[in-house]
Amino acid sequence: KWVKIQLMHPVSRRNQIRQVLAASRFKVPQAKDLPPVHVVYSENDGLVSPSCSLRLAQYFKADVSPHPWAGHDLPQDDPFWLSEEIREISQKSSIVSN
Repeated sequence: KWVKIQLMHPVSRRNQIRQVLAASRFKVPQAKDLPPVHVVYSENDGLVSPSCSLRLAQYFKADVSPHPWAGHDLPQDDPFWLSEEIREISQKSSIVSN
């Protein structure tokens, strides 16, 4: 399915270069400059290794919510789980911030 989409709507070389340049200029903000962070990821992500999510969580000293089977598009793969997880995270943060 993805190959068909790529063939029908190829990414131009110019856009590929723009994306690489944008990524190369990205600077990760310091954890102290951000509000509390919570990392939600899938353990079965085939595009981005779950270890990347865990490293980000470690950097930001963040809590994590791993999904056991969804792929890279977690909102599409299991929207109910994600909405429940966001609800729980929101409830925990409102308790902490009060």
